Amino acid sequence: MASGGKETMDVSDPQDALKAKTVKENDVTATHLRKVMEDFLSRCGVPRGDVSYDEPLEQQIKIVTKITWGFHPKIRDVNAQAAKVKKALPENEMLEFTSKTTKELNSDPATVKEFIEKLRSLKLKDLIYLSRKLNILKARRAVGKVRCSVCQSSGKEKCPSCGGSGKITCYKCGGNRGVMCEVCHGSGKLNCEHCGGGGRSRCTACAGQGIRLVERTIGLEAAGHAGINFVAGESEDPQGKALPPLTKEDKTTILNSTVFELVSADYSPSGCQMVFEGLNRLSRLPFSLKDCPERFCYSVCGKEATPISKPHVLDFVYGQQEKDLDELVNTQKGHNVTDKLKCVRLIAGKAVLARTLRQMDEACNGVLRGVAERNGVPFADVMDEKKQKRDRRVAMVFSAARPAMLERIKIIIKNNSEDFISDEFAGKLAHDLLRFMPLLASINPDTRWIWRIVSFFCWFLIGMILFFFPSQMVAAFCFVGAVLVSICVSLFGTKNLVFFQAVSVMKVRRHGKSIPDLTPEAICTAKFLFVTALIETGVLLYKVSTLTDYVPL
Repeated sequence: MASGGKETMDVSDPQDALKAKTVKENDVTATHLRKVMEDFLSRCGVPRGDVSYDEPLEQQIKIVTKITWGFHPKIRDVNAQAAKVKKALPENEMLEFTSKTTKELNSDPATVKEFIEKLRSLKLKDLIYLSRKLNILKARRAVGKVRCSVCQSSGKEKCPSCGGSGKITCYKCGGNRGVMCEVCHGSGKLNCEHCGGGGRSRCTACAGQGIRLVERTIGLEAAGHAGINFVAGESEDPQGKALPPLTKEDKTTILNSTVFELVSADYSPSGCQMVFEGLNRLSRLPFSLKDCPERFCYSVCGKEATPISKPHVLDFVYGQQEKDLDELVNTQKGHNVTDKLKCVRLIAGKAVLARTLRQMDEACNGVLRGVAERNGVPFADVMDEKKQKRDRRVAMVFSAARPAMLERIKIIIKNNSEDFISDEFAGKLAHDLLRFMPLLASINPDTRWIWRIVSFFCWFLIGMILFFFPSQMVAAFCFVGAVLVSICVSLFGTKNLVFFQAVSVMKVRRHGKSIPDLTPEAICTAKFLFVTALIETGVLLYKVSTLTDYVPL
């Protein structure tokens, strides 16, 4: 039908209404999938034009859950203290109690039936939780004497010191046979002092008596076992009938978003089996990145569109950044300002990496503080790089904390990347970023040499100009020129000012302080301008004094 120039769908038929609702839900899911991936990839610095999306795919998943319960008596013994026991059964009565109670619990259908009725009222989630627990339906207890199962009532067990061999390694020669040892006389072995060389010692469980005093508990236990099977249903894509690889967390997510129904239940006094079935919808968005041969797929399940099986797309997106970082921190280029600037600008454009750098300082300091306290080393010493090089103990504490710091950084990367990254690649990034952080705090190591060369050249030039053209105007122009030279040196010579501006954008801190530290650059600049002013003043005063003392003939 057409109304007002627009076509409308006639959904008077219930089947048509259901189809229309399904189409609408699919459209919403497709829009949601694409928006999530576009927003995430844009935050990672991927241009929208470098991503091509395919049509979303819909697939049904059938989840079959079977929970099997078994009911059996179990015996558990705990050693009892004779001083606290008022009455203890002799061995024959304890055997009679065990036999009678086991038979009684085996033929108690009322207790089993009551438990089964409770199972029928529980939801699948609670049933799975209950199947993983120890469930004692009914129990009987008694205190008495029983034969020791450790030594088989012999009162002796295998010697724990020598392992039953009766011999131990000689403490003098370390077991080197043939050596003229005054203790073992070249045999390399000595008789075990604990068992006297017999290989068996007094049983510790029964104190050598062969009989134990125990508190015996005989309980009717309900042991459950849950088996879950995920079956791929119909798919719109003929090539995509198989399910994507599902982790344990993915399966839990699918289970939590699925409504199950009890299909069948087979009950008996010795056990029961409950079968549940449920359907869930799996929506997948295939996409590919420019210059990447691998095809990715973002998947969600259920009406809430909960993500599962996230693709490790950041392994490719940040692959080049990881290579650049790895080359920088593992080669002699570590202090090259140009190479550092390249890595800083790449990281600044990647929100995940920049956020990780900002969070690293607090995380690493927490780990270092804990390790330092456990080893009795002041936290301030561990933070001091000079003391790390001088003090071996401080260096060992820092090395001991390194694995924990790497693991903490790896977790931060995983959280910031929303799990769109593999564990292996996150570990590589964590290693590179931890080594890159000290490089951020350091400026150009050639700063002083560059300033010395520029300063001596400029001071000589300014002195010569003022010597031949002594005037306040020329001195002012020379000082302005010195200011311009200092700016150019910071921008193009040492490049420290450019590096500082690039790092400041990320707002990174190290040891609680902003980085990098421009103090050496500021000191060199101040020295250059101060000495320039002194030279100008000195030259002008000298020229004025020579003109005053000059008397023509």
